[in-house]
Amino acid sequence: MFSTAIEETEEYEFQRGHAHDQQKGYVRSPSQNAAGLGISPSRRETLFSTTHFMLGVFTHLVATRLLTTKRTCNNSCLRVVDDLEKEVQLDRSQRAQVDQILLEARQQYRETQPHVPAQLAEFRRATRTRVGALLRPEQRLLYDEWVRKRDLQREQRLKAGTHPAERS
Repeated sequence: MFSTAIEETEEYEFQRGHAHDQQKGYVRSPSQNAAGLGISPSRRETLFSTTHFMLGVFTHLVATRLLTTKRTCNNSCLRVVDDLEKEVQLDRSQRAQVDQILLEARQQYRETQPHVPAQLAEFRRATRTRVGALLRPEQRLLYDEWVRKRDLQREQRLKAGTHPAERS
């Protein structure tokens, strides 16, 4: 008796929903009602829209996290990376790798005391070799020119006594 009342209620809900769907232009059979788990089309549309929106938000957050590079260098390091990115046309992946190389080079530099000019030159050479290995051939030509300009600027600062290595 109790199960009959439930069946009658389900049939009534189906009929009521079916009448609503017909008004909206939907055609739904009892098998579609069972397949849809009794969710009306308007409710299904709402769920679909909400799910679609939430997936979009989630995708945006994941993509933003993956695509943005984490800044690991201090300001002078960032200036170097920004300059390199502009002059050599680094892509995002290359920029992140250069950030990491410069971070490691600065940590190694700080750990080594006292700083001997020959040792500093070796740090620069090793860092430049690592950065150069990341670049495509056309970028490598631009990078070599960029390095040449940086070396000229360093020499001028050393002669003028304004290079950081000269300050006490």
